[in-house]
Amino acid sequence: MKRTDSIQGLYQSLDQLTGELETIGENESAATLRHRLHAVAWTSSSELLEELLALLPALSQSAKTSWPPNIQRHANDLQHAIRTLLSSQH
Repeated sequence: MKRTDSIQGLYQSLDQLTGELETIGENESAATLRHRLHAVAWTSSSELLEELLALLPALSQSAKTSWPPNIQRHANDLQHAIRTLLSSQH
């Protein structure tokens, strides 16, 4: 996983997760994540981070099949990184 101690690093890691989801056939989850990252205009980085913090577990729960452990671990690591980034902004 790429460094996630900045918003840019987080974007790169989330793009990597999107590719991993596509690899396992979770195209709808990947498209949702890609849309939130690149098509929605966020008013602040905090707004984006809070949305992603809610979105990642929701995507995992709504997946057609259970995510493989490595992908689930990647998503969990990203949630931790998001929490860390949010706490540093407050």
